Amino acid sequence: MLERSKTGTGKKRSCSHKYYIKLGNRNIQICRNGFASIHGISKKRVDNVAEEYRDPTVTTPAQPNRGKHQNRPNRIPSEWVSKVDFHIISFPRRESHYSRNKSSRYYLSPELNIKRMYELYLKKHELGLEASAKPIVSFNFYYRYFKQNFKYSFGSPRSDTCKKCDMLSNKLKDKTLDSDETQQIQIEKSLHQAKADTFFVDLKEKSQLALNNEECEVLTFDYQQNMPLPKIPAGEAFYKRQLWAYNFCIHSAKTGIAHFYLYDETIGRKSPNEVISFINHYINDILPSTVKVLYLFSDNAAAQNNNSTLVQYLYTLMRCSSFEKIVHRFPEPGHSFLPCDRCFGVIEKFNRRKDYIFTTSEYADCITQASKNFKVVNASQNMILNFSQHYESHFKKVRTNTEKIRFKISQYRIFEYSKDHIETIAVSVTTGTPVFDYFPIMRNAQAQLSVLPQKPLYDFGKPLKKAKYNDVMQLVKNYVPPNKLYFYRALKSEAVGPTDGISSEDDDDQAEVNL
Repeated sequence: MLERSKTGTGKKRSCSHKYYIKLGNRNIQICRNGFASIHGISKKRVDNVAEEYRDPTVTTPAQPNRGKHQNRPNRIPSEWVSKVDFHIISFPRRESHYSRNKSSRYYLSPELNIKRMYELYLKKHELGLEASAKPIVSFNFYYRYFKQNFKYSFGSPRSDTCKKCDMLSNKLKDKTLDSDETQQIQIEKSLHQAKADTFFVDLKEKSQLALNNEECEVLTFDYQQNMPLPKIPAGEAFYKRQLWAYNFCIHSAKTGIAHFYLYDETIGRKSPNEVISFINHYINDILPSTVKVLYLFSDNAAAQNNNSTLVQYLYTLMRCSSFEKIVHRFPEPGHSFLPCDRCFGVIEKFNRRKDYIFTTSEYADCITQASKNFKVVNASQNMILNFSQHYESHFKKVRTNTEKIRFKISQYRIFEYSKDHIETIAVSVTTGTPVFDYFPIMRNAQAQLSVLPQKPLYDFGKPLKKAKYNDVMQLVKNYVPPNKLYFYRALKSEAVGPTDGISSEDDDDQAEVNL
């Protein structure tokens, strides 16, 4: 039989605690277990906080000291963190040249990925480790540091990613939405995607029309992702700026043949003048003279395809040639996978088989070998004409039409140039059943127009930035064989001028690398 403990024989409490919850304007006293349960914390944590208040002079608990000790045996030393940081920023990066808005995101070479960068880091900074030794910087740390501290992506910037699709998809993930709100967003997304699909339905219908009608043709055009020169498998290339080769594709729906205008960045840029020059060359030299109705399909890149210079060229072409009608169609941004993109995929797959490519002529060989339907035009500077300056005196900056409707070039999905309304262009925001607005664009509708400018855009080869020139020449010296050096002799630097000789001397300390 157990005896009940005597009153007063136990340890006396130095203090006691009461626990309250607020209900409206009242404080309701509850037990400790209930307090812990309501707040979702353990009883131990309640006791720890209560212990802080044992001293009657304490009004707030002390700051916790968890995680403030310095005994972290696995922490990466700061000097190694700095090495990771400097290694990541050592890779050449570029901004998007296709977006209207300034972006804080940069783009690394499409040949890179985080795993490849980490392997290059180990070769550069931890090469002396034994094979069985554990690296000081793990891949997981390198990966986290890259993701948390750098707004870098790999490959081409996709400025035409559909923001509306992304926005609506993110809204649908919101668990707080009720069924009516969710249904409304789903309807909006379905309507948007249906609107985007009309572009491809139209492309398919017009392509079929071109196959059956010799007076009709459908052309799609776009630039491929920049291709590096020299293309080499060495890790050093990832740390150097490289010469870019540009490849502009015009694909015929009637023949299934794609023509590629290939050149490097010393020949020209990727501006409206280049785009119009190549389209004009194609129309004059390749397009059958029987074509009277021309349909053009391209993406919305403002720097190349959706701009006033191209509008002025197509209008002039319609007025001064045998074309009865020219229609230029744009997709919804982010929904622009064209036949050109399929061609680029074939080329890039073929190029991956080649470890070394040193000249644009070698890229041309790769393109023609990739498919029997691929033809290459070696673009020269005398082919690139100054269309933007040529049209300045004939065309006005369009603001409004006679109905006071504002002209907003980026919003339109269809541009129509026709002899049926020869003094105006017709534009439409809608695509399924177009509703056209008409705008006069000439200063003087009776003025005589000429399609072609009188002189080329460039008088001589474009020089490279000094830093890029030095990087390219360093790669050339280390990797390009003697029989390929002719291609690089013509390169010029903004500060150095043309190279004038071949040097076999190894001088890593030279500011300039001579060929």
